[in-house]
Amino acid sequence: MPAKQASHCEISVVLPVLANTDNLRRVLRALRAGLAQFPASSEILVVAEKDLDDVRRIAEEEEAVFVNANSSGYGTLVLAAVESSHGEYILTIDPDAAYPMDAVRKLWLARTDADVVIASRYVPLSHVEQPMLRHALSRAVNLFWATVLSTPLRDLSSGFRLYRREVFKRLSFQSASLAFLLETLLKFAGNGISVKEIPFHYKLRSYRRAQAHGLRLGLECLAHLRTLWRMRNSVECADYDLRAFNSRIPLQRYWQRRRYRLLMNFTEPEARTLDVGCGSGRFIADLSGGYGVDLRPEKLRYMRSINPLLAAADGLHLPFPDASFECVVSSEVIEHISDENGRFLDELTRVLEPGGVLVIGTPDYGSRSWRFFEWVYGKVAPGAYAHEHVTRYTLATLSSALESRGYEILAQRVRTALDHGHQGSQGFRDDRHIRVLTAQNAINTKAGHAIHNPARNEADWKRNSMREIPGSTITPRKLW
Repeated sequence: MPAKQASHCEISVVLPVLANTDNLRRVLRALRAGLAQFPASSEILVVAEKDLDDVRRIAEEEEAVFVNANSSGYGTLVLAAVESSHGEYILTIDPDAAYPMDAVRKLWLARTDADVVIASRYVPLSHVEQPMLRHALSRAVNLFWATVLSTPLRDLSSGFRLYRREVFKRLSFQSASLAFLLETLLKFAGNGISVKEIPFHYKLRSYRRAQAHGLRLGLECLAHLRTLWRMRNSVECADYDLRAFNSRIPLQRYWQRRRYRLLMNFTEPEARTLDVGCGSGRFIADLSGGYGVDLRPEKLRYMRSINPLLAAADGLHLPFPDASFECVVSSEVIEHISDENGRFLDELTRVLEPGGVLVIGTPDYGSRSWRFFEWVYGKVAPGAYAHEHVTRYTLATLSSALESRGYEILAQRVRTALDHGHQGSQGFRDDRHIRVLTAQNAINTKAGHAIHNPARNEADWKRNSMREIPGSTITPRKLW
């Protein structure tokens, strides 16, 4: 008899069936018996192509919900099941699983550890029962993809996963085939969605079918290799900045590390510091007690476990009281603001204490070498940042803008196009004359602007301001 689907439940267990399976009835009975004793309300969904009539009959006889995908492909089946499900969590499982409830229990217990949990064959304490050659080949394939796509995950092809429903509401997926398994992980990484692997007992009833699926997965992913690689290495990827610090590309690694060293040298470790446009860079990760704001919530979601003092905010309307910080940093942000006309500098000045330190970096459009470099870069990488540089300061115009706001310029440093041609960050320092430098060009300036608001102490600042900021990662779930 067909199951009556609940309007709401805590967990939806999904079995995507790509072909008729003799094991389906046994798995459904094991799940039904196990979920009856489960500490959470649940539903079981079997999703298959429209022509698999035997699958429909078995699902209905075992009181599971049958979902007709009306199309083929693993990704299509999973998304169809998600659309028809009512659970707060979506748990996918291989219909050939020998111990389905082992995976369900372990995934459910880890549900609060990450947004997506993967039952992995290749993490410590996993117990895998499969032919040795198949195990070795599967592990090698997963290692290859993990290396190519620069991910720490070990079992990218596992179909045993637990998803928070929100991840499907926020993202869209294109892969209809088994490549869906890799695409989802890349989309999660790109949007700062946390993923965790846990050990489990892996054994299938039919390894012949699993071997065929593994071969199809490999071929389908290879066909999309270029797309997958570009997706993973996009500058929009949530962890792009932090990964670039350890990039296998020497020039990229050099640039990120040099910029990091200069920024760290420009700031005092104990100063109350704000990084405007922090992204997911190493600087905000290592800045002790540093606060960060960025427009991109996916970057903040990724960084929430590293530095919780982050908020989604517009750099032109910072949600902080006047004179809140001893140091304000903004590296390579101002050039992206259209019609800036000094508004960004005014806002940074507003939240900076009198006598505080300001560090700001932007390309020097007075440099011929930089203008040539950017033109070439725009031709070579048309999808990169070059076309987004809409506010173009020169060393002279930026210096003038700063001096007109009461800053005294103390020093400067200019980098050439060979070093990415940026006019490094402008540094401003307090009365102790601390040397301030960042990436590219640097100008050290004493802040002399008239701000009469007294600086808040740390406890008052966090109590009065941070809790009011929409999207603050002090409460990580607010970033959804």
